[in-house]
Amino acid sequence: MGVDLFNAMPMYPTPDTPFGVLPEPSPKEMAVLRRHAGEFITPMTHCTRCRADAVGLLGEDRSEEFRGCLTDCSTLPRKPEAERPYVAVATFEGVLVNEHLGDAVRLQIWQQTPDGFALVEERPTPERGMGPRRWKLLADQLQDCRALLVSGIGESPRQILRESGLLIVEMTGFMEAGLQTLYNGGDVTTLRGRNRSVGEKVCKGTGSGCG
Repeated sequence: MGVDLFNAMPMYPTPDTPFGVLPEPSPKEMAVLRRHAGEFITPMTHCTRCRADAVGLLGEDRSEEFRGCLTDCSTLPRKPEAERPYVAVATFEGVLVNEHLGDAVRLQIWQQTPDGFALVEERPTPERGMGPRRWKLLADQLQDCRALLVSGIGESPRQILRESGLLIVEMTGFMEAGLQTLYNGGDVTTLRGRNRSVGEKVCKGTGSGCG
């Protein structure tokens, strides 16, 4: 089948996951496995179990050098911006970003025009009570949006929408400030509310809408 090298890697058991209760294979067990595999294919024996975001060569880790670039690339939409021209906003009145995603029954869709920002339409969000399926449906509805502006968001919708290529921006204040930052390539971390910090997970919804 064209395969010429096999890397058998011992796993790290991670608590609270389906395989979290399995023990980590011992070096002896790995040696036996590689020896058996070697009867059919050349095994890789120099693996150092690099992180998924590792950069460089064995013995020459350059991850720190490229960390800024990797972080920037991780926030890029999966589709080209030409295919995702809009930004979705959770807002009560169409001026401020002031609604938690779990409570939003509809989102406003905005776009940039030569004359400024224009409202494209309002889209209803999927009904509550569907669990993760609600956010997968919403991800499908926002395939033409590059980002979502919300005042708060639960961890489940955050993860599902991010995996769809959507940039999630938690902020408070005027919607126009958020749109200008996004469309002009500014630093979205400056939009976060005063009580938020980069990487902090803050949810200020009613607790009933993210399920």
